[in-house]
Amino acid sequence: MNRLGAFYDRFILPHPWIVLALFALLLALTALRFDQFRLDASAESLVLENDRSLEQYRQVNQTFTTSDDFLVVTYTPNEPLFTTEGLSRLRALRDDLQALEAVGSTNSILNVPLLHSPDLTLDTVDSEIKTLDEHDVAPATGRQALLDNPMYPNLLISEDGKTTAIQVNLPTPDRYFDLLNQRNELREKVNRGEASEAERTQLEQTSDEFIRYTEQLGEERDATINQVRAILEQYRDHASIHLGGVPMIVADMIRFIENDLSTFGFGVLAFLLLTLAIIFRQWRWVVVPLLCCGFTVWLMVGFLGWAQWPVTVISSNFISLLLIMTLSLTIHLIVRYREFQHDEPEAAPNNILRNTLMTMIRPCFYMAITTIVAFGSLTFSGIRPVIDFGWMMTLGLTVAFLITFLIFPALEAINEVVG
Repeated sequence: MNRLGAFYDRFILPHPWIVLALFALLLALTALRFDQFRLDASAESLVLENDRSLEQYRQVNQTFTTSDDFLVVTYTPNEPLFTTEGLSRLRALRDDLQALEAVGSTNSILNVPLLHSPDLTLDTVDSEIKTLDEHDVAPATGRQALLDNPMYPNLLISEDGKTTAIQVNLPTPDRYFDLLNQRNELREKVNRGEASEAERTQLEQTSDEFIRYTEQLGEERDATINQVRAILEQYRDHASIHLGGVPMIVADMIRFIENDLSTFGFGVLAFLLLTLAIIFRQWRWVVVPLLCCGFTVWLMVGFLGWAQWPVTVISSNFISLLLIMTLSLTIHLIVRYREFQHDEPEAAPNNILRNTLMTMIRPCFYMAITTIVAFGSLTFSGIRPVIDFGWMMTLGLTVAFLITFLIFPALEAINEVVG
């Protein structure tokens, strides 16, 4: 404790402006990568690096040109579906969706083969497979053929024949797989210790390019989903329509994370302002804790940007938690500082501040370290987003503790001089 007291006496309390100036440079440095702070709900954010199951899944998708990148539109018309007018309206909806640039193809009751058609025989199966799109099939006949086929009910059409679905396929560009495979090959070389310096540099460049391309692809998918929703809105007067699919879930999840960050962040900020104003009734004790909280979040967001460490749906509320944890540390210091002021009204402000720091640093350290250990235990979960959340909170609490016991005394030292 003597060394710690000497550190405060020599560096922090006599030179608060220098401390804040150096800290301002650190804030400016971290702010340079604010634009790299990103949200991620992709498969890579949910599994560990080099996850074999994910790699095998991607290989199957690439080999057999299958993918889960498709949207599902369920369509339940207000009028009977299997009429000339009902099928025409469904066809118009299908054509509007298929006309979108990002849509590769669609599957629906209109283009699937009617294998159980009454007019179909073994002799004509190769040449006369009929579809509702390309052949003059009576609606009632088509309905019966679809319901009699064991592959279509509860997939493309409901058992009662009143609801159908349209599969809207969104093909993944080959460039995505090229970058992915190139990155994974270089990563495996690095892990085996066989990579040269040039290959290590190439890995960093490929990883950055893959992240940028994934973000671009995500933005294009978001735009496509918005276009699909706009098209569906035009047909809701005549039918009950719902949209689903993995790309839509990912897009909505990103939006939910953004809403969580803004809603909970501003909610906690408003709660802090109100609480501090009611308890302390002095703007001094409102501004200083808010600055400490804001600096903590600022540094962590900048660090995540520099590290290109995405926030997932699991870790989206880390900002709110950091605000609360930092506030608790600063409130401990404020309360103790005010107690010393009350008990020793004639004491010099710097002595009161020093006594506050020396008295509270040990209990606050124990409080911080036990919370860090609790969040650190999440890193052993084996679940990627939970591990990331554990590390984010561990680093965030460390930053919160350091800022509280470095910036708080610097701000108070300046306040005493100015005041």
